[in-house]
This record gives sequence, C-alpha cells and structure tokens, in this order.
Amino acid sequence: MKAMKTATLLLCVMALAALAGAQAVATPPAQPPLTLWGITMGQAPPVWATCPATATVEAQRAAGPCVQPAPPRHSWDLPAQPSPYTFVEVQNLPFAGDTLNITLYDKRVDDVGALVPEMLCVEVREALEKKLGKPAAHVALPMQNGYGATWTADMWTWTEADDTKVEYASHISEREGCVLHATTAANRQRNKPTQVVTP
Repeated sequence: MKAMKTATLLLCVMALAALAGAQAVATPPAQPPLTLWGITMGQAPPVWATCPATATVEAQRAAGPCVQPAPPRHSWDLPAQPSPYTFVEVQNLPFAGDTLNITLYDKRVDDVGALVPEMLCVEVREALEKKLGKPAAHVALPMQNGYGATWTADMWTWTEADDTKVEYASHISEREGCVLHATTAANRQRNKPTQVVTP
C-alpha cells in the first residue's frame, strides 16, 4: 500500500514537471525593442554631442547627430511639479539637415517623429522597409482641399514584435513631404482616449 502511494506521488510529480516544462517551452522569448537610427524604443537615449555654435549650414550637417543646447530657464518658468516628459530635438537625423523630435517618458524613449522633405520621402520609406520588412498595412486615401484640388495620401504602418508602432505618411496635408512617427505600446496605452459613459 505504501509503495502504491509512493508510486502515485512520483507520477503526480512527474506530470507536474512535464506540464511546467511544456509551459516553459510554449512561452515565447522576449523580443528585443526596436532600434531606429541608433535610438532604442523604451530605453534611455544615446548621449549626443552638442551641435556646434555656427551659422553655416554645411558645418551643422557635417557635425552628425547632435542636440541644440537647452535655453536657460528661470525659476519662475519651472513647473510646480516636475513632468515625467522631456523633449529632445536631434539634428541630422534621420539624415543630414533634418530634425528628429524625441519624447522621453521617465528618461526613456517614448515617441519619435520627423518631417521628411519631398525629395527624400521615397528614400526614407525604402530605408524603413529594409529595416522593418514589408508594412503590415498600406492605405491610400483620396484627399481634397477647399478649392477642389485632389491628391492621394499614403499611410504605411508597421507593428513590431515589441509592439512598437511605426507609421509613415505621405501628403496627408496639402504640404508636400512625409511624416515619420513611432510610438511605444506604453505610450499608446497612456494616451488612449477615455471613453465617456453616458448616464
């Protein structure tokens, strides 16, 4: 009788171990966060050099990625409570002469955006496709302004394994050019519209 109880107990332990092993195998490995132009979403940003204090465009572009020094702030300009948000403008990203706008939340990259001039729209989109693969979605939207002029706007969307969402749009407004926007899952959750419940 004692031997039977022991055997039953061993079988139970083996079954639990097998179940735990199966669950461990079924759990997918954590995906590394998305990195674009050396900036990793959800992580602390790189430390960039300060842009040179020069008026020449050539020198600014030759400096590589850099940040403009923050203007001095007076005590009466400071908020009563420190904000978790910090805004950084990086010059010469995603290419020389452009500006990448980065929003940090608790000192981690939360949101990345840039305006891309018309002449580089295709080049930047091809760079994104090379890095991220085929977009998960592409939507062509017919547009029209108040004067009756029509055009087509395009929106490409990628959703990465770490749930970072990358959107690239061309000609959303009448202004020529493209817009790049990447957000973390935490950013979208925090900024999700609040549903109003009617009584």
